[in-house]
Amino acid sequence: MKIIYILIIIFLIIGAIPLFFFNLYNLNVFQKEIKNHLQQGLSLLVDARESQIYAYLDSIERISFVFSEDKFLVDNFIEVNNGNTRAKIDLTSYLKKNVMPLSSIIGVNLINLNSTIIVSTNEGETGFYDTEYLSVINGERINLITGGSGKGSHSHFGMYQYFTVVEPLRAGNNSEI
Repeated sequence: MKIIYILIIIFLIIGAIPLFFFNLYNLNVFQKEIKNHLQQGLSLLVDARESQIYAYLDSIERISFVFSEDKFLVDNFIEVNNGNTRAKIDLTSYLKKNVMPLSSIIGVNLINLNSTIIVSTNEGETGFYDTEYLSVINGERINLITGGSGKGSHSHFGMYQYFTVVEPLRAGNNSEI
């Protein structure tokens, strides 16, 4: 019986114990490789998403710039600013038909120099004084992007997160109005 115990101990020392440590080492290496692989995959996903976000913001900026020079929009904005009620109805309809379907835009407001919304695709915002746009009106920044969630004056957005892009309207001679 003593020889069997000695052989078992020798077998464990020579075979099983090194095998155990070898498997432990491989498990550690495998865990590190999985972690590295996941980090690389996530990094690629983040880079791709970042590119999509920049492309989306660029498209919104181009859309806002194109519509800032739209003759119908500019002419009717001037008319609305002068008190023409029919121009306001036409302009609201135009915005809903031509701007809203583009790039997931959920609302368009036209704001006068007093920072009052005079035309909106959401009727509840018309006439609202919005200090969010004062920095643009005061000439600090043209392409203002702000964010928020559907609270306060923007409660119609519900729980959606949103951001705002502001572009001044330009008359035919490229002067801002």
